[in-house]
Amino acid sequence: MLRYLTERLPLMITPRWVTNEVQPIAVEDVLAYLLLGLERGVTGVVEIGSERLTFRGMMEEYAAVRGLKRTIVPVPVLAPALAARWVGLITPIRTGWRCRWFRV
Repeated sequence: MLRYLTERLPLMITPRWVTNEVQPIAVEDVLAYLLLGLERGVTGVVEIGSERLTFRGMMEEYAAVRGLKRTIVPVPVLAPALAARWVGLITPIRTGWRCRWFRV
């Protein structure tokens, strides 16, 4: 989703949560950790992931690697349903998922 949005939108009006920190990790790495946990019998909490980044930081870093200039403007209010519809319009990602708090 980040790739499609970053490549297609030179100006992005985004929800404020793009400034939240996350620890991105590849699906392949998660699966490798899970398999390792099965083999070793890991108990308790195991931290996985890389350095902490914001969603905005990931988009800016991706844009820099691709040689793109992007402007990202977080706004305080952006309805989740509206954001999901926008993502569905701009990207090939399906947005017909349901959550217990709202429906898209």
